[in-house]
Amino acid sequence: MEGSNLWLLGNGSNEYAVTPEAEDNLSLTSAPVTSQSGFVLGYTTGGEVVRAFNLNDEADTSTEQFVALTGFSGDLIAAGDTGGDFTGSNAASGGGSAILARMSLIPEPEPNTETSVFRNEWRYQLSAGNSSVTRLANYRDDEVVALTRQGSEWVVLLFSPEGELLTAP
Repeated sequence: MEGSNLWLLGNGSNEYAVTPEAEDNLSLTSAPVTSQSGFVLGYTTGGEVVRAFNLNDEADTSTEQFVALTGFSGDLIAAGDTGGDFTGSNAASGGGSAILARMSLIPEPEPNTETSVFRNEWRYQLSAGNSSVTRLANYRDDEVVALTRQGSEWVVLLFSPEGELLTAP
């Protein structure tokens, strides 16, 4: 059951996967990646790993550092900062910029299945350099609240469930 899982947020230079073994047991495997990235591991209260999410830039060239994780409308949202292009559509700022990512806990449909499943996953990168999200909060599953450092200033940003910025940065 997804609702009873515990979640661990971390950073490192490996990509993680949960693979099935004999007798319906799951095993955590890892493989090295080029740059530092984030990960989220889901496990049961008995210590069995059941899910793995990797939070890396598409090109695997920049350093991502994640520091905050919260549940949101049955999914997870992680945040921190990157030294490059985390979303695949932003120019690297050079001074690090704030990032957020929503990971859907709805299982992906089996291959060759005609059933469509809505998975609300997204990534967001603040265009301002020298910024980082340091804390996250869930406001009634309506908005994601992010405490963000921008240079020497602190700003509270609000995001929609779809990852749209609702306040001015």
